[in-house]
Amino acid sequence: MGYCGIIIPGNTGTDFKHKKVFTHSKKLLNYKSKIANVRIESREEYKYNYWYSGFKIAIVVAFSIIVLLLISFMATRIDNTAINKTYLSSEYFKSIKAIEKKEAAVMLYNSAKLYFESGGLNYAQDEITLVLKLYPTNDEALKLMHKILDKQCEVKNIFCKEANEYKAYLDLYSDV
Repeated sequence: MGYCGIIIPGNTGTDFKHKKVFTHSKKLLNYKSKIANVRIESREEYKYNYWYSGFKIAIVVAFSIIVLLLISFMATRIDNTAINKTYLSSEYFKSIKAIEKKEAAVMLYNSAKLYFESGGLNYAQDEITLVLKLYPTNDEALKLMHKILDKQCEVKNIFCKEANEYKAYLDLYSDV
């Protein structure tokens, strides 16, 4: 019996074996740990494992940053060794640039001529201006620019002054 007629759970008040309150939950916990391989760890072990997992992440991040830096360093070294001025002379680079400049001027001149023939005077003027920036004394480009400006003077009554200046320059240049 209990105190004042109240029955306390787990205690019969006799000499019999007393039933303990948490036996069922301990049995359940043991059963679950056998099935799921659950390991109960102390608070200190949990803190250590938590810190250790964060430390592992920091090591992985640091290692990946180092690898990326090494790859970028090697990539710049490969680029520098692939085109190195000690292996290729500066005259070779000058000749390459001259060839590219000439090819660009020819392509721009041809497109300006096509624009002029098709009636796209503004586009033709833009293209021939680029050619004259590359080769300011090119006879064909100067003549085509004069034709373009003369045509715009006739059609739209603009660039008449510039057309006359180009004509005077061409006359002066052809006399020399």
